[in-house]
Amino acid sequence: MPLRCEVTRREETPRMVSLQNAATWPSVDSSKSLSHKSLRWVDRWPVTCGSGPIMWMTLRRVRVGALLLAALATMVPSVGEGQAPVEVRARPSALALDVGQEDRVFVSAFDARGRLVPHPGFNFATTDTAIARVEPDGTVVGISAGSAIIVIRAGFAVAKFRVAVSSPESPAAMRFPPREPVGFDTALRRGGRVVIEPNPVQLLPGELQRPSAYVEWPNGSRVEGVAPDWVSTDTAIAQLDPSGALRARNPGRAELIARLEAGAAADTVPVLVSHGGFRADRSRLVMRPGDFDTVTVVVPTQGNRRLTAGLRWWVVNPSIARVGPTGIVQALGLGSTELVIQGFQQERRLPLVVHRPVSRLTLMPSPGPDPLTVPLLGVRSFTVNPASADSLSVPEALLEWEVADSGIAEFDPVAQDLYGKRSGTTSLTLRVKGFDPIAWAVRVEPMAIALEQADRVIEPMTRDTLVARFTDPSGMSIGRASGVAWSASPPGVVSVDSAGVILGLREGRATVTAVTPWGDVAVSTVRVVADLLLVIDRARAGSAIAQVRSRDPSRVTEVLRDGAANRSPVYSQDRTRIAFASDRSGDFDIFVTDSDGESLVRLTEDAGDQTHPAWMPDGQSLVFASQQSDRSQILITGITVQSVRALAAAPEGETYSRPAISPDGGTLSFIVSGPDGSDLAVLNLTGASRGIRRVARDVAPEVRPVHLRDGRMLYARGTDGRGSEIFRLDLRSGTSTAVYSADRPIGAMAVSRDGETLVFVSDSRVWQASLATMDPVIRLSLPTFERVTDPSF
Repeated sequence: MPLRCEVTRREETPRMVSLQNAATWPSVDSSKSLSHKSLRWVDRWPVTCGSGPIMWMTLRRVRVGALLLAALATMVPSVGEGQAPVEVRARPSALALDVGQEDRVFVSAFDARGRLVPHPGFNFATTDTAIARVEPDGTVVGISAGSAIIVIRAGFAVAKFRVAVSSPESPAAMRFPPREPVGFDTALRRGGRVVIEPNPVQLLPGELQRPSAYVEWPNGSRVEGVAPDWVSTDTAIAQLDPSGALRARNPGRAELIARLEAGAAADTVPVLVSHGGFRADRSRLVMRPGDFDTVTVVVPTQGNRRLTAGLRWWVVNPSIARVGPTGIVQALGLGSTELVIQGFQQERRLPLVVHRPVSRLTLMPSPGPDPLTVPLLGVRSFTVNPASADSLSVPEALLEWEVADSGIAEFDPVAQDLYGKRSGTTSLTLRVKGFDPIAWAVRVEPMAIALEQADRVIEPMTRDTLVARFTDPSGMSIGRASGVAWSASPPGVVSVDSAGVILGLREGRATVTAVTPWGDVAVSTVRVVADLLLVIDRARAGSAIAQVRSRDPSRVTEVLRDGAANRSPVYSQDRTRIAFASDRSGDFDIFVTDSDGESLVRLTEDAGDQTHPAWMPDGQSLVFASQQSDRSQILITGITVQSVRALAAAPEGETYSRPAISPDGGTLSFIVSGPDGSDLAVLNLTGASRGIRRVARDVAPEVRPVHLRDGRMLYARGTDGRGSEIFRLDLRSGTSTAVYSADRPIGAMAVSRDGETLVFVSDSRVWQASLATMDPVIRLSLPTFERVTDPSF
């Protein structure tokens, strides 16, 4: 059966014809719609057969009398096998015609691999048929004075160029020179000159570039598409091929000459060939499915010249995206991959992410009619959470930020912080694909500052950072402050640098001050404290509470010495205060002082002895032992509101002493002493069961138990040989394991806050060891004292 096909000529109605085995073309009467006057001896017609692709017929005609006999010579697909046009190139890039004048446009199409498409099937159109007409073979005819755009399509690839048409009646400023052959006589007569583009010609070794030339007239107009004679002065540097393409061969400099006629109307430009790396115009690609984007490659060492030839492009995972030979990328599916660019013995890889389309944005702060206040020399942080239609977060979404006046504020897109540079008003705009631009009005002005944590405690030779933040009139923090001047007094206790980093130099208290350029001030009190507390006894001078550096025990700082017997000192959780027992009022009572011995406060005044204070984790209350003539108890009292109540009361004939609190505040332990010896007991402070439970027998009554961070405990027990052992107790299983044996009695012990170091007192000397291995056990080299006891961290 003959194949029914549709044949179309420009400005003609499609005509159904019958192709007998696609081999012959029926005779056509010249008086019919296909006039032979519109046919060339060789012409190409577009043909569509059924739902198949566009085909091109090449026709050759022979006139026989009144009939036009046309034989179908070939019929080929519009693209080569496996090829589809992705780029169309037209030369010249612009046309200047007089009314009635015509010129031909030369058009080529290239596929995704940069190969020439042999039969792409070009379709030509003009935006204004009253100005210029375009024939199917690319011939453009000037109709009337004016300007129009010629559009060329091949598949989905499009190219455009402008045509300007002049007439004798057009104003001089709008007229173009007549479109006659341009030679030396014509150029000389009109004052025209030949110009080479680009100038200079810069190339990488091995790169191929096709320079162009045009004639420029005195009135600024030009004639494109001239075909000069090209000459390279040094073919070892750059060599021309017969088509006029220039290929770089070796690094160096040559000259490129363009002549219209030998010895006349010539232009010369330098050709500079040098090695250099290329780079893409971005570090990553972020797209949505269906998006197109163009990646540009430049050579930084050659003035960021755009590199268009000699590159090979591909995507590692072609199911996510594809790329054409000119860097046009199309996103296909969700996922992450890489865009690879190769050429000139180099390779560049760009991360490529295709994410879900964003349907919703959550913004903090929200844009509104009132200006957003940004502190001068400070930052205001922004939070943007893009989400898809199914409420999934899309963190890969591309966010584009722009500040209207970068002299007033500057935006950091990575941290999403807006930095105030000088006082004034401006605006910040956010652009996200699929949304209208979002804008904030911004006002930058000086603000008050405050420190994140006014009081700090650090150990000697350690560092910490004070952070100053700007605050609004309500006191709310709105961003970290910068441009702050820092100082510390008195000197020698701490040092502070320009970033607010403090270094403890020696034990004591210092004031660190932060000042803004406009005079606003914030102050921090910094205490430098050693990690270990000890009691040092001197027979005539009384007992002193001292801070000792466990890593450098030769550095001893006495905090309190007043002739009284001061016992059992212990730091508060933040190390700003010390609780201890003292007999300065007659009986032993509980006192609290600052970590440097200032601001002494008495907490108990009851008859009898109150000893062995232990801080609750919140730092607001103390547990201690109370021994009165008729009873023994474990009590608790507040620090600011002194309301005493009993936690445990000993039955007649027993005493409760040396309480300790677990790090979570849930368990109280203490020593129960009676006629049958001393035991270790625990009391649950938070659970439903509040009964006292004895967990270890025959313990050393003079050694306070220690709670570890993992929930276990340490206690001491005397040996028959008048030595001591330290045991680790698992409260859950009730199992005790010996961890260390001493040949002399142990009088007290403590564990560092990190749980790694054990310190104990034996024979009035202080010993230290790793709790994990208890090896080696080292004596701390303290100055000579008569007696040392009561260690705590």
